[in-house]
Amino acid sequence: ELFLILSNTTATKSTGLPNKNLSYVAANDSNIFVGSQLGVFRSTNSGISWSAANNGLTNFNITTLSAIGSNIFAGTNWSYSGTDGIYISTNNGANWTPINTGISSATVYAIVLLGDNLFIGSSWGVWRRPLTDIVTDIQNKNDLKQKFVFALHQNFPNPFNPTTSISFTIPSKSFVSLKIYDLIGKEVATLVSEVLPEGNYSKQWIAFNIPSAIYFYRLQVGEYTETKKLILLK
Repeated sequence: ELFLILSNTTATKSTGLPNKNLSYVAANDSNIFVGSQLGVFRSTNSGISWSAANNGLTNFNITTLSAIGSNIFAGTNWSYSGTDGIYISTNNGANWTPINTGISSATVYAIVLLGDNLFIGSSWGVWRRPLTDIVTDIQNKNDLKQKFVFALHQNFPNPFNPTTSISFTIPSKSFVSLKIYDLIGKEVATLVSEVLPEGNYSKQWIAFNIPSAIYFYRLQVGEYTETKKLILLK
């Protein structure tokens, strides 16, 4: 179940989401996407309400999501029907197209765009597909290009127990620090402390043995710093 924080003291349950393994999250400037065993769901109002976004998908068992601008990639679970693989939407989930040429039938666990190649982690290993190969599928290679900018997204789900995901974007190779703090400013956890290349990232905080409370997470990349609030509710 997903709850949306409206203020420091209230929360309201999101509408339109099924209670069926809501485990995969991606976001861009105007949308939040959730993958589940019943397909992809999209919210355009910060998670208050959701609608199914499965037009073109032949396998609704989503195993991973990745957002690159308005382009959304969805990986699916292996299926005896042969409908597993990777799908792309170039219009924020309104329609999906399979892009599986050259990739063996397998469960897809991760999708990453790096330079001019798409890398796919699957149950059969790691695959690489040049964007020039995808041109015939999506008609416009330039649609995949993104100018990365600094961004720290709201964690999902929120409130959470005991696991939540924090997504962020960095525009260039940099040393990245992502830490969790309590209300008095004491460091509770370090999620990232390393040099990362440009791109979109998502990190999980598994808050076992951490008491229920309001916490803050802070992203620091050079002179860029942003802090957001999250709530652990057990």
